[in-house]
Amino acid sequence: MLGKLSLEEKVGQMIQADTASIKPEDLVKYPLGSILAGGSSPPIAAPDRSPAGPWIATVHAFNQVAMENRPDHVPIPIMFGIDAVHGNNNVVGATLRTAEQYSATLAAG
Repeated sequence: MLGKLSLEEKVGQMIQADTASIKPEDLVKYPLGSILAGGSSPPIAAPDRSPAGPWIATVHAFNQVAMENRPDHVPIPIMFGIDAVHGNNNVVGATLRTAEQYSATLAAG
Protein backbone atom coordinates (compact mmCIF):
# COMPACT_ATOMS: atom_id res chain seq x y z
CA MET A 1 0.00 0.00 0.00
CA LEU A 2 2.81 2.43 0.81
CA GLY A 3 4.09 2.16 -2.73
CA LYS A 4 0.74 3.45 -4.03
CA LEU A 5 0.69 6.53 -1.76
CA SER A 6 1.94 9.86 -3.04
CA LEU A 7 4.45 11.72 -0.88
CA GLU A 8 1.65 14.11 0.13
CA GLU A 9 -0.52 11.16 1.27
CA LYS A 10 2.37 9.62 3.24
CA VAL A 11 2.99 12.88 5.07
CA GLY A 12 -0.76 13.39 5.55
CA GLN A 13 -1.04 10.02 7.29
CA MET A 14 1.14 11.43 10.09
CA ILE A 15 -0.97 14.57 10.59
CA GLN A 16 -3.96 14.95 12.88
CA ALA A 17 -6.46 17.82 12.60
CA ASP A 18 -9.06 18.93 15.12
CA THR A 19 -12.78 18.88 14.28
CA ALA A 20 -12.91 22.60 15.16
CA SER A 21 -10.66 23.40 12.19
CA ILE A 22 -11.47 20.83 9.49
CA LYS A 23 -14.56 19.62 7.66
CA PRO A 24 -14.94 16.19 6.03
CA GLU A 25 -14.75 17.67 2.51
CA ASP A 26 -11.32 19.15 3.40
CA LEU A 27 -9.91 15.61 3.30
CA VAL A 28 -10.12 15.75 -0.50
CA LYS A 29 -7.43 18.45 -0.53
CA TYR A 30 -5.63 17.44 2.69
CA PRO A 31 -5.36 13.62 2.92
CA LEU A 32 -4.88 13.39 6.68
CA GLY A 33 -4.44 10.26 8.76
CA SER A 34 -6.49 11.18 11.80
CA ILE A 35 -9.04 13.56 13.24
CA LEU A 36 -9.34 14.57 16.90
CA ALA A 37 -12.25 16.12 18.73
CA GLY A 38 -10.15 17.85 21.35
CA GLY A 39 -11.39 19.56 24.49
CA SER A 40 -14.52 21.47 23.53
CA SER A 41 -14.50 20.56 19.85
CA PRO A 42 -17.99 19.53 18.78
CA PRO A 43 -19.29 16.92 16.36
CA ILE A 44 -20.52 18.26 13.00
CA ALA A 45 -23.57 20.56 13.35
CA ALA A 46 -24.09 19.74 17.03
CA PRO A 47 -22.95 21.03 20.44
CA ASP A 48 -19.84 19.58 22.05
CA ARG A 49 -21.96 17.86 24.71
CA SER A 50 -24.00 15.63 22.41
CA PRO A 51 -25.33 12.09 22.67
CA ALA A 52 -23.64 9.33 20.68
CA GLY A 53 -25.61 9.89 17.42
CA PRO A 54 -23.94 13.13 16.28
CA TRP A 55 -20.50 11.77 17.19
CA ILE A 56 -21.10 8.60 15.16
CA ALA A 57 -22.36 10.67 12.21
CA THR A 58 -19.21 12.82 12.41
CA VAL A 59 -16.92 9.79 12.32
CA HIS A 60 -18.85 8.35 9.36
CA ALA A 61 -18.72 11.67 7.48
CA PHE A 62 -14.92 11.90 7.76
CA ASN A 63 -14.42 8.22 6.97
CA GLN A 64 -16.70 8.39 3.92
CA VAL A 65 -14.47 11.04 2.33
CA ALA A 66 -11.28 9.24 3.36
CA MET A 67 -12.51 6.03 1.73
CA GLU A 68 -13.72 7.59 -1.55
CA ASN A 69 -12.44 6.13 -4.79
CA ARG A 70 -11.04 9.05 -6.75
CA PRO A 71 -8.04 9.57 -9.04
CA ASP A 72 -4.65 9.87 -7.33
CA HIS A 73 -6.05 8.85 -3.93
CA VAL A 74 -5.53 5.67 -1.93
CA PRO A 75 -8.56 4.99 0.30
CA ILE A 76 -7.41 4.55 3.91
CA PRO A 77 -9.81 4.56 6.88
CA ILE A 78 -9.47 7.67 9.02
CA MET A 79 -8.49 7.34 12.67
CA PHE A 80 -10.84 9.38 14.89
CA GLY A 81 -10.21 10.28 18.50
CA ILE A 82 -12.07 12.16 21.20
CA ASP A 83 -10.11 13.93 23.93
CA ALA A 84 -11.45 12.13 26.98
CA VAL A 85 -10.03 12.92 30.39
CA HIS A 86 -11.53 10.86 33.24
CA GLY A 87 -14.12 9.41 30.89
CA ASN A 88 -15.66 10.87 27.79
CA ASN A 89 -17.74 13.77 29.05
CA ASN A 90 -18.40 15.00 25.50
CA VAL A 91 -20.72 12.07 24.78
CA VAL A 92 -23.76 12.62 26.98
CA GLY A 93 -24.51 9.53 29.05
CA ALA A 94 -21.21 7.79 28.29
CA THR A 95 -19.58 8.14 31.72
CA LEU A 96 -20.32 7.72 35.37
CA ARG A 97 -19.89 10.93 37.30
CA THR A 98 -16.93 11.24 39.68
CA ALA A 99 -18.90 10.49 42.85
CA GLU A 100 -20.36 7.37 41.26
CA GLN A 101 -16.90 6.04 40.51
CA TYR A 102 -16.17 5.79 44.21
CA SER A 103 -19.56 4.79 45.58
CA ALA A 104 -21.03 1.37 44.90
CA THR A 105 -24.39 2.61 46.23
CA LEU A 106 -24.55 5.53 43.78
CA ALA A 107 -23.34 3.37 40.89
CA ALA A 108 -26.01 0.75 41.61
CA GLY A 109 -28.68 3.43 41.22
